[in-house]
Amino acid sequence: MSTNVKTSLTSGILASIAATLCCVMPFVLLMLGISGVWISYLVALEPYQPIFVAIALVALSTLL
Repeated sequence: MSTNVKTSLTSGILASIAATLCCVMPFVLLMLGISGVWISYLVALEPYQPIFVAIALVALSTLL
């Protein structure tokens, strides 16, 4: 596997994880029984979700 493919795959995976943090992370923490007022601050990344999705799509599309 070439370095370009590894870099593209890694950046795509990291961007897709970042895109889901604003929605999935509070849910996972609540399912684990971890709660508090501070959980509302985890949605601070929500405005950046389209950017993370775009980065993930660009990185993964370079693999084709």
